Amino acid sequence: MSSSTSSGWLLDTCLLSELRKQKINPGVAQWLNGVDLSLAFVSISTIAELEMGVAKLHVQNSILTSNCEKWTVDVKRQFAKTILGSDDEVWRVWAELMGTGLAQGQPRTAIATLLVATAQLHHLTIVTRSVRDFAPCPLIHDPWAETA
Repeated sequence: MSSSTSSGWLLDTCLLSELRKQKINPGVAQWLNGVDLSLAFVSISTIAELEMGVAKLHVQNSILTSNCEKWTVDVKRQFAKTILGSDDEVWRVWAELMGTGLAQGQPRTAIATLLVATAQLHHLTIVTRSVRDFAPCPLIHDPWAETA
């Protein structure tokens, strides 16, 4: 990460989910050990995605819901001071990215594009293994690709 172009990290849902595992991917573990997590942010869109997963799980398997729900609450508590909202400027950039993608025949997903807009406005690098989903973002880091 270049300090002149990025001021921190925007954690994607897959990174947060990886942290739940008993055996974390070696590349992710190495990345975590080498970064300042005080520079880690989470988008409100990611929180909504986690809550959507809890709602889906509740319908599919209510036995597992409470663990997932507790974890989601823990994530919200852990990142309470660094959850980034979606204001008018984020939505303006989102609309521009979505419109450009549609005009170029490259439709994008709403959540991923909200993360890209948030990352661009806050000068953050998106940390994800879903690199293709975030293609319009110039700053993406995939710690899974660093697995030794």
